[in-house]
Formats: sequence, C-alpha cells, structure tokens
Amino acid sequence: RRRRRAQEASSSGAPSPPGSTSGISSVETSSSGVATPKLIRKNEAAKTTRSVSLVSNMSRIRFKDYNIKIYLYDIEMKSILTPEKELSRGEKLRIFEEIDSKYLKSRLVWDESKLLYGLSNTIEPIDEVITIGKRIYHVKLKLTEWETSPAELINAIGTESMLPQNPLNALNVILSHCIKQQRNIVRAKSGFYRAPQPNRVEMLRPGIELWKGTRVGITPTDGFGITVRFIRKHQAFVEGDVSLSNFIEANEFSLNNSQLTEQDRKELSSLLKGMKVTPIYAKYPRKLTISSVSTCDAYTRIPDRDDTIKTYLQKEYDVFVSRPRLNCIQLTNKNLIPIEFLKLLPNQPYYKNDDAKWQADILRKSCIRPQNFLNEIRCAKKDLSHGLTDFQRKLMATIANGFETTTGNVLPTERTEFCSNNDRIDIKIIGLNGCYKNVIDFFSQQLTASAQKINLRVTIEKIYNINDIRGKLSAHHHNLVIGRNLDYGRIKLLEKGGYHIQCVDFSTITKMQKNRKMIFNTMVNILLKLNVKAGGTNWSIPLQTIGDWRGTVFRESVMIVGADVTHFTDGSPSIAAVVCSSSNFDFTAGSSYNFKIAVQYPEGNKKSLEYIKDMKNIMKELLYAFYVNTYEKPAKIIYYRDGVSMGQFENTVLKELQAIQDACTSLEERYEPKISLVVCTKRHDQRFIKEDGRNPEMGTVVSQNLVAPNYFNFYLFSQHVLQGTGVPCHYYVLYDDNKLGAYFWHNFTFLLCQLYARCQKAVSYPAPVYYAHLACASSRTRFEARYGHENRNYWQGDNRPQESQIEEEITPKDKKYMFYI
Repeated sequence: RRRRRAQEASSSGAPSPPGSTSGISSVETSSSGVATPKLIRKNEAAKTTRSVSLVSNMSRIRFKDYNIKIYLYDIEMKSILTPEKELSRGEKLRIFEEIDSKYLKSRLVWDESKLLYGLSNTIEPIDEVITIGKRIYHVKLKLTEWETSPAELINAIGTESMLPQNPLNALNVILSHCIKQQRNIVRAKSGFYRAPQPNRVEMLRPGIELWKGTRVGITPTDGFGITVRFIRKHQAFVEGDVSLSNFIEANEFSLNNSQLTEQDRKELSSLLKGMKVTPIYAKYPRKLTISSVSTCDAYTRIPDRDDTIKTYLQKEYDVFVSRPRLNCIQLTNKNLIPIEFLKLLPNQPYYKNDDAKWQADILRKSCIRPQNFLNEIRCAKKDLSHGLTDFQRKLMATIANGFETTTGNVLPTERTEFCSNNDRIDIKIIGLNGCYKNVIDFFSQQLTASAQKINLRVTIEKIYNINDIRGKLSAHHHNLVIGRNLDYGRIKLLEKGGYHIQCVDFSTITKMQKNRKMIFNTMVNILLKLNVKAGGTNWSIPLQTIGDWRGTVFRESVMIVGADVTHFTDGSPSIAAVVCSSSNFDFTAGSSYNFKIAVQYPEGNKKSLEYIKDMKNIMKELLYAFYVNTYEKPAKIIYYRDGVSMGQFENTVLKELQAIQDACTSLEERYEPKISLVVCTKRHDQRFIKEDGRNPEMGTVVSQNLVAPNYFNFYLFSQHVLQGTGVPCHYYVLYDDNKLGAYFWHNFTFLLCQLYARCQKAVSYPAPVYYAHLACASSRTRFEARYGHENRNYWQGDNRPQESQIEEEITPKDKKYMFYI
C-alpha cells in the first residue's frame, strides 16, 4: 500500500515530502519494487543541558587542485597452465613487481586485486607473457573509461544519499601505497607496523611478539569535508630468524627422536599452520608455508625415488638428520621437511586467537589510556610522515598538523530499579564429577544469601558427583550445572528437551573463595540470568524520572526488534537471530523478548549471506506471538540492526525493511504499522577524548561535524569506560515512519543500553541488539557442538541438511525461554 500511495502521489504531480532535519524519511519505489527510504540529509543537534568539548583522531585535508584527475586501469593475471585457478596473493605481488619494474616505473598504484590508479592516462596497454622462476603467466593491463577527482567526493557531500565509492577507494589506495613504500614498514591487514626496539619488545608467548602500528583512512565528514583518520593498532607477530625447533620447544612441546602423540601433533599443527619458513640448507632464500605437522618421519620414501627423506637430504645438501623418527613438517606444496632444518621468516603476523586467556592478554597489553591516546597517534602520524608527504605531493594536498575538535552533549542518566515479578525461582544444582561437595555447598549458601539481599526468593535442591546429567535434569526447575571444563555446546543442546539450563564453571567458584570481594557481584549476575530465564524482568525505570523526550510515542503499542547475523569461515551456513519485545514496551515493568533463529546457506558463489533471507516469515511469527500475548497488534515497530557496514545499506537493510512491510500486510491487508530502522556498529576507528585527557562520560552523544555525511547518524558513549580509550557506538537512522527526531533517538537508545538484563550497569549496545548478538553466539556454540566435525565439502555437497532441520536441532523447545541470557 505504501508503494501504491507513492505511485499515486507521483502520478498526480503531488510533491514528495521534503527532507527533514529530524530523522523523517519518505518512501520511494525503485524499479525492483523495493521500498527505498529517502535518507535524511542533516543531523539535528541534541537537546541537552550540558555540552563538552572533544578532540578527535582526524586531521583535515585541503587540496590545491580539487579537480586533479585520477584514472583507473584494469589488470588481469592468469597462469598459462591453469588459467581457471585464482592466483595467490604472493604470486600476484611478484607479477606486479615484475610488471612495475619493466613497464610502469611506479606510475600506477595497485589495490592488490584487479585495479590500478594513476594520475596519467598515457600509459600504454600491456598484453604480455612473463616468466617468474619456473612459472609462466599471462598479464593484461588497459585503461578504463572511468576517471574521478577529489571534487567528485566533495561535491557529493550533502547532496546524495550514497557517497561515491570510486574516489574514496582511489584516495585510500594511493595513501596506503605511499605509506607502505617506506623502509621497515610491514603491512598486516589494513595496518602499518614497524618492528619494536630490542629493549621494548612485549612478548605474548614464547616466540610471539606484540607490535604497535597505525591504520589510516580517508574519511568524509559532515562538517570538515575530507579528513584522514588515524588509529593505533596492535598485532601479534612471529619472532623472526628463529629456528622452528626452538620456537616449538619454547611453547612447551617436547621434540625427541620419536613420533609426537596424536594430541600433540594436532595442537602443534594448529599452532604452526600458515607460518612462513625457509629451509636452512637452501642455497637461495625460499619462502614456504606450513600446512600441518605430518604423521610421516624422515624414513618416509620420496615418491618416484628410491631414497628416503633422510638419505635425499644427505646426498643433495650434505646435511644429517639428527632426529629421523620425529614428525616432518608438511608444506602447502606437499613437500615434507624435518623440523630441525626450518627457520621462521621475520615480519610475519600471527592471526590465531587461541583462547580467551590469549585474547584477554592482547587486550590488556594493547589498552591505551585516553591521556596517552593523542600522544600515541601524534607519534604515529610523525612515524608515517614520509608516506604522508609523498601522498600530499602526488595529489597536491596539505594535511593539517593538529586534530579536529567538536562539541558533544551529555544526556541525563535514568535511574533503574530491580523489579523482579517472580514469586519464587526453583533451582536444582547439579555438581559433576570432580566438583567437591563443600565447594558446591559454599556456592549454594552464597547464592541464597545474595538472593535475600535483592529481595528474590529462591529454593535450592542439590545433587553431587554426577557423570551424566541427562537423567538428572528437571523440567520443573532451573538446572544449574557446575563442572570443570564444561562442554557448553553439548550441554545446551539438551534444552531441546524442554529443560532450562545455566552453566557455571567450577573455577569461578574457587576464585570467589579466594577473593571474597567478587562474591556478591558474581552471585547477583547469576541471579539476574536465572530471573530472566524464569520469565521475570530485571530492570525498570520510574516513569516520573523520564524526560519529556518520549512525547506521545508510547501511547500506542510499540514493538522493539533487534537482529544480528553470525558467519563461519569453513563454508558452514550463517546463523541469524531476531528478538522482539513480547509485549508493549514498558519503562516501568521492563520487557521480555521472544526470539527466532534462522539458518541460511549462502547464495551462488558467495561465502556468506549478510541480510536475513527469511525475514518475512520470521516477522510474521514474532508479530503473531506479540498478538497472542497482548491481544493487540503493534502500532509501531522500532528495528535495531547490528553488523551492517555503510556499503551494505542499500542491499541488506532495505531488503529486510521490505520483508518487514510484507510480513505486516500478509497478516492483514490494511495493517501498516509505522516502522523505524536503526543500524548500529562498533567496528569503526572513530575516537573522541575530552580536552583534559579523559574519556567522555557516560551519555555523551556526538551528532555534528565529525559524523558521516548524507545520513542521519550519531555516536553515543552509553557505557562507563573501565579501561583504555572508549569506543562509542555509531548509529544510523536510515528509515523513520514514526517521525521521532534526534532528541528522541539519542535518549531512547541510551535508555535501552541501561535496560540490559545481564548487567548491573549500562552497556555499549541497546539491549535488543545485545540479545540478538547473544542468541547468535549461543546458537553458534550449539551448531559447532552438533556439526563441528564436518568439513567444507560436507556443506557444499548435496547431502547437507536442510536449513529447517538445523534450526530445529539448535533451537530450545520453549519459544518464550530467553536461552541466550
């Protein structure tokens, strides 16, 4: 009906609603029939009683000639022997170096894919066959019809809903090229790093160092035009020029003249996979990549030869294998080399996130206090000065010495109160083998005492030393399972039988016994989870304390929706989660949330599917559940979506918006609730610091000057920053039928961050988005417990399970049970 009305208005010559400064969007109809929001042009200043001056990590760029032309060239590289096979990044780098030295003479910069950028359109096309080592390649290079300039990007700011990506990509590629040409610069992903001084090396584990680096990027802004954004990065690197044997032994693996155990072999394969090594006996330097630790030793015969690996090395290279029974290293080229003859190459990043302790160690060592943050990025800017100078010289530009400042506004913090509506929570504690009875009794006593302090009534039943919990679970209790090294995924799969299960690791209780200060907070967090899973609501906000920003919005029924999608790297299907308030959103009684899990295979040759494919059916089910619970249909839907980048707004968000509209009209022809859609993300490099060197306080919102142009968007510090430099959440209001305005969005989003059921303080994300993220994470754990042994070929084969079958296996039986809390 919205599309029909828009078409009727268009045909009658009626003017479309003008763009608004308050987040209002009108509907247009594209050729594909998708409802396209008319995105908001300008941001509205927040109405608060207090403002604060903030320093950013961005410097302004000024071009002497905004019309300088940047030309695009296309390059194609193929192997003569296997033209259908995609070349590796290393092969492409070697080919480009050869082409650049022979023909280009550094006149073009390459994006390490298929595009090159240059300031000249006179370079002759290339169609050559080149030989590198023993391999032969066919290379084609030609000028395309496309050209751009900084003026195209400047002129687009403030006039179009989508910024042109071509000039933005061109400027970023030229900037990155200029920086990585410097001496001793190592590029890892999108960051630039230098090896630390020998007396300043921080070790994460034996043989793994922590390097500091910088990421830079061209960023258009609403108030300052084109800027360069600087952010400090940290990356683990392998200690170079160290023998592989020493590295392995330093990581507590024993290397004797015997085969490794199967468990040690698998663990060592996981540690070494992907590392770059060179054989110490080779006459010329060679760069090889480790695939795994083989089950073969040096007595293994080489195919098509009469020699073993040991005798071959002795004949050809005059080297003696001292531990011939030890497993050999298998390389990606299928060759086998004994461990003692390999050496690690320097300057190679280490990307593995081994475990929670490893990740926590990196976070702790990479935290930068806000008072040191600006000094760090000033040093980073100075460190990259030669590359920045080259960039400015190429494009006739100047980069400001300082960093841009802006004004933030501090929102009032609402007073939350605990408001459990449960008469009693029946808990059954199940202690697995290895959990001492006195420790479980201590946990039970502290849980009861903490519940009394927060006026929550609980009854506790205990059983000890259980091997298999399946026969001990109760459908009438909340089963609290305590054990060592719990297999969380397999235990949570039992919820399919209608049980409610909460897991507690035994080490958490022993830590409480040693540190009595953490007892109350730990117990309250467990009780908060149990209360919500029992159907209660933890937090409420007294109505009289809420400001005038809520207006008349909640006089009609409102449904709050949150959604997220998680992906795998092994070809497994993506998992989407959508949660929505089960009744009209209520400030004074909190809100419980219904959920729906959806499994979706990627389409075509794509590795994953970002948008929620079955959104229409998901919303129909959730809308029906809302109606069953309240006997009314929501008049307004506020939809928060996580994990979508700016480049996916048109293809992802609008598809889901259209699906929500279709779900409403499919339930009832004239049912057209007003919909508002907000995208939120924390995966960005924007930072703000107060002028006195401290983090912005909780409730600080930035909505002017340094926000993205051409969208209604804002940054919000909703959490109290405990360590390091705070990262605000970035919100884009892309569609707003409800005409709510910036004043509402800032305050309501901040309020949702204070109503997160699992925490006693405000968090960095709105509660419904956090719940969708947790539902994805919990479903992912269940999926891995059920299908973790399958490989990529299984998921690409014809016998893979149906999406509905997987959904049924990983979804709890009780649809009202907030299992993800």
